[in-house]
Amino acid sequence: MTNIHRYYGGHVFKLSGPDTQLLKQVQTKIGQMTDDDHRNAKLFVARCNRITNQAAESNCKLYVDAEQTYIQSAIESFA
Repeated sequence: MTNIHRYYGGHVFKLSGPDTQLLKQVQTKIGQMTDDDHRNAKLFVARCNRITNQAAESNCKLYVDAEQTYIQSAIESFA
């Protein structure tokens, strides 16, 4: 999957690095995210980081799967 495909349709999230005002503006304008969406995205990122850190500490691999086709692109963009 190319970077173009990852961001096609509004997948404009970063799972690492600092949040910037520019990124928030892009997410708000292009992704039509609300303040609640931004809070939920931060919770999601924190949970992803916690899971991946635990997997790294345990020296195990993570497998990500989405059974529903309508959410597959979003899952792939985060995975």
